[in-house]
Amino acid sequence: MTFTSGDYCGRLAFQGSSAYRRTEDGDNHNIPTFSPIKIKKHNSAIHRVELEAIAVSRIGRVYDRVLKLKQRAKDYYKLAVELAHAMSPRTFVREGRIILVTKLHKYSIPDWYIEATQVLAKYQSETVQAEETRQNIEKAEILKELTGEMKQLKELENKDNTEFLTFIYKTFPPKKENQCLVLPTSKDDDWRNKMKKSMQTAVIHYHPDSVDEKMHGKKWKVLCEEITKCCTRRYECMK
Repeated sequence: MTFTSGDYCGRLAFQGSSAYRRTEDGDNHNIPTFSPIKIKKHNSAIHRVELEAIAVSRIGRVYDRVLKLKQRAKDYYKLAVELAHAMSPRTFVREGRIILVTKLHKYSIPDWYIEATQVLAKYQSETVQAEETRQNIEKAEILKELTGEMKQLKELENKDNTEFLTFIYKTFPPKKENQCLVLPTSKDDDWRNKMKKSMQTAVIHYHPDSVDEKMHGKKWKVLCEEITKCCTRRYECMK
């Protein structure tokens, strides 16, 4: 297969695909070194941009499947998607590979674009899962330090809402001065709705999203999360 001297992207696409085929055949010693590609912002040659997108997608495949270098693979796949977007308003759904189905011409998204987006989505999912695992491990360690507080919350399960909220606000007062407990009295009209409002307010006061972790620490944030769970369960029972 030959290319003209100016067809850099075509040669690069061929080079990337060839490298991957060689590694599939067991040749892991002759992987070419790929230099980063500089993209011109105003490239009117759409076909050249598409060739470049195909090229970097193929290179991304080598880094992903063979060399197992996720960050490098991510960089190339991300670049392929960015190049695809640069071809806007051209859409791949309409201008992808043509497939003949029941005598009608249908258009499909190119394989290289599907591969790039799927791998990027996989990497993103792995990152999210890793972060969730890290947070869960960290939270488990903090809960060990909060054994006493968790026991107190457990003992409140059989208390009524007034006793529960009174204990919570007295034992674990919110950090903001204006966050105080307001309870309805037995003489109040519509007592039930007012108690629901008090419980809802407690959820707001203790919600972990409102906690300044840098100021009050992760331990307080985890405790607030557990208090919020208790308040939310009680609020749901009052609906």
